[in-house]
Amino acid sequence: MNTGNSVLLTYVAPFLQQVLHFAVSGVGFMMLALGVSGIVGSRLGGYGVDRWGTVRLLTGSLLALAVSLAMLPLTVSPAVVGAAWMVVWMVSLFMYAPALQTYFIQQAPASSNAVLSVNLSVIHLGIALGAGIGGVVVDKASTVLYHPWIASGLALLGLVAALYSFASRKRPAVSGLKPESSP
Repeated sequence: MNTGNSVLLTYVAPFLQQVLHFAVSGVGFMMLALGVSGIVGSRLGGYGVDRWGTVRLLTGSLLALAVSLAMLPLTVSPAVVGAAWMVVWMVSLFMYAPALQTYFIQQAPASSNAVLSVNLSVIHLGIALGAGIGGVVVDKASTVLYHPWIASGLALLGLVAALYSFASRKRPAVSGLKPESSP
């Protein structure tokens, strides 16, 4: 999932300028809007974990993330529609994080510190890999138009991995950290 997001996030300013045709001042405003969207998404993610559980929130946020990224290149005109899909993407991206961390803690409460530190390492590896993939695509295609589709495909792979994990997860015995039932 992080590899996919990094494919576009690393190249978000060129995407805004070249594909959505934002002026430089518009790029700055959109970056602010994406930052606020991330804050909102993180808050919604924490609320959603408590309200709907980790499995539903992870599944829903990954699906919203993949759909918003897939729709982005198809709806670049008017630019406000493309910008709206980018906001949905960013909210979904940040909704995912609290749910993922909670899910990992539910699966390994006695090893939560180790599991979360490994997760952080994997996140950073994914970010680096995504930036590299994005660079290769720019080099070969001379455009950032395809970045959202690549990111969407990688988000769908993340969803498949999550669904596999949900189906094969271990059940913790610790009271108060019961895993959610599958959607």
